[in-house]
Amino acid sequence: MRTALRLHRVLIRVALLAGLCLTEAAPPVHAQDAAPRYTTRRNHDPNGTGKFYMGREIALVMGHQGIAWLERPEREQEERLTAMVDALDLQPGQVVADIGAGSGVISIMLARRVGETGKVMAVDIQPEMLDALVEKCRLFNVPNVEPVLGTNKSPRLDPESVDLAIMVDVYHEFDFPYEMLRDIALAIKPGGRIAFVEYRKEDPTVPIKEVHKMSEMQVRREAALPELGLVWSRTDGRLPWQHVILFEKLDPAANGPVRVSGEWPQFRGPRSDNRADDAELPLQWTETKNVRWAQDVPGRGWSSPVILGNQLWLTTATNDGHSLRAICLDRHRGDVLHDVEVFTPKEPCDLNPKNSHASPTPAIEPGRVYVHFGTMGTAALDTDTGKVLWRNTTLKIDHKEGPGGSPILVGPHLIVLCDGMDEQYVAVLDKRNGRVVKKLPREQPFPENPDFRKAYATPLAIRVDGRELLICPGAHQLETHGPDGPEWNIRYGGFSNVPQPVYSPETGLLYVCTGYMKPELWAVRPGGSGDVSESHVEWKFTRQVPAIPTPVMVGERLFMVHDGVATCVDAHSGAQVWQGRVGGAFSASPLASRDRVYLFAEDGRTVVLAAGDEFEVLAESQLPGEVLASPAVAENDLFLRTDSRVYCISLQQE
Repeated sequence: MRTALRLHRVLIRVALLAGLCLTEAAPPVHAQDAAPRYTTRRNHDPNGTGKFYMGREIALVMGHQGIAWLERPEREQEERLTAMVDALDLQPGQVVADIGAGSGVISIMLARRVGETGKVMAVDIQPEMLDALVEKCRLFNVPNVEPVLGTNKSPRLDPESVDLAIMVDVYHEFDFPYEMLRDIALAIKPGGRIAFVEYRKEDPTVPIKEVHKMSEMQVRREAALPELGLVWSRTDGRLPWQHVILFEKLDPAANGPVRVSGEWPQFRGPRSDNRADDAELPLQWTETKNVRWAQDVPGRGWSSPVILGNQLWLTTATNDGHSLRAICLDRHRGDVLHDVEVFTPKEPCDLNPKNSHASPTPAIEPGRVYVHFGTMGTAALDTDTGKVLWRNTTLKIDHKEGPGGSPILVGPHLIVLCDGMDEQYVAVLDKRNGRVVKKLPREQPFPENPDFRKAYATPLAIRVDGRELLICPGAHQLETHGPDGPEWNIRYGGFSNVPQPVYSPETGLLYVCTGYMKPELWAVRPGGSGDVSESHVEWKFTRQVPAIPTPVMVGERLFMVHDGVATCVDAHSGAQVWQGRVGGAFSASPLASRDRVYLFAEDGRTVVLAAGDEFEVLAESQLPGEVLASPAVAENDLFLRTDSRVYCISLQQE
């Protein structure tokens, strides 16, 4: 019964992710796309099994004969086990699963943290280890540890029964890591966490055999499979030899933007909200003050940086658009890691003087980055090697002004809005190979003038009442797609739309900028069917609404900027809270961090406002060059792209 329930939940999750935005089944995997989950090699590390998973060799398991090593007196000093447990932020009453518990050294530490009202499920596949664990708990009078005999494919835990599962130096030894991680994820409660503690492969000085180490990116790649429902939360580096890599299990019942794993993996961040709530960013900077590094970028491009691990990716166009490139920088130092020519169009598309051939922002996930140059092509690159994995040049439309909207990742798909003067549709690509799974045509009528049919917006994936919806703004209409196809839409008078919609789970409203010529801000209650313009629009705001930058939400307030005027609006009622003049022109979307809102003017000036109910300018900064790209944030670093450089802005010690 337990196995059947697990399989049922897996199939539901896969079906939802695969079905989003589709009205027909995805094509079967072709022979050249399919690969066995596990492979074996005759020549391999002597400390490994010769069995490989996702490019790394599975290590030999330490048997129960190694108990003495687990209990060595110097282990606390060498590995700082107490600090490791501190990194987990455990709370009294929680249920924790210690996977690969061994003789119980860590299980007992966890049990003391969760207290008498909590419990530790100590899982191991060796009965001898569990016998030693039970004896240790008896000797130390620790009653809240429950031994569980697992298998090499499952921890044998009840579904959604655990707040945190931790694996200390054991995941790399799992004989069937996919099956184990799948069942561990099923055992986690929605909103619960999984912690991998592994010796750092990135550090050659760590005194452990190589096959017993794992890099952070390898762990993140293996945990990123859509069917697992996990998103990377943070990586704690306080331990001398190991990293603690934490993931959160998505709650399918929680309303909000669909979260993507990574530091800043797509346009406007992991939640598509341009918020960096935990970051401690500088209030002010110059070209030399509070700048960790600056790196020249050739050509011209307005794509935002995307960040995963130690990599920062962006796109650019050189040789007047005849060379479309993907560039990877070291996030911490700014060094160029990859500079890849992806496309060489013979006739680059026409441009608005303000635009570039490399304006769409990439999307990144562990192991892959996806770049989009509008009608000139879409591609996926291997983030380790920079190798182009696939190209697609079939999404042909007449932009007139050049490419604009950015792609987003939704489960196994890459979603691109294609709204030209000639054709208008939503493209759903198989992210494995770039093939078009489905083209969803715009269903509402358009004006006769082709110029009024184009748009440059980015879609938004949200979750409402346990269902995932794809929000697709376009000229004169916004459409939504669910697992069973088109759902509801709204009609407005606007085209050349650029801002991405904003969704707030607190208010339950979707905020939409309607586009040129006279942009309006509409608050829409998701739901219904067909045209809900009359029934589901809660309010409209018409003064100084942006045509290009996307508003940002802080608490119950929306902040936006247009034609040098900043505006704060009550998100519930649509009432104006304040307006204030900041001057200049703006294309980059505002960023919210803690109690501040950062506005990035096209002339390189940044204006920092208080995120409150009074218009208050806190500071201004200036960089040389133009700024039209929206920012990115990773930890406490702000990344700004000008017309010629990328700056890493970080609070420096005086």
